[in-house]
Amino acid sequence: MMTPRLIHKHLCVSRYNREREQRIGKNAKGNKPIKLTPLHRRTVSYMANGKLKTKTIDRAMNTAELIVAVLRDEEHAVQFAWQAPASIRPHLQLEENHA
Repeated sequence: MMTPRLIHKHLCVSRYNREREQRIGKNAKGNKPIKLTPLHRRTVSYMANGKLKTKTIDRAMNTAELIVAVLRDEEHAVQFAWQAPASIRPHLQLEENHA
């Protein structure tokens, strides 16, 4: 069951506490947290209502966190697809032209 109390529109209280511990470098006991997944800025692109949209979260554990946020917040049906990293997109376009 999802909690109705969300911080920053996507974090449950427990997840917010774990994120805070990682940011400040210590847990409630004053020890360095060692079992937490590193948080990174993550972005997911999706289609909704015929438009390409992007959702970015500055400190997310994984892409699933963004997908859940999109599914929860988007008013229209959504479609997700894999998007190649910018560094390899030119190579993919070359392969498509030669096919």
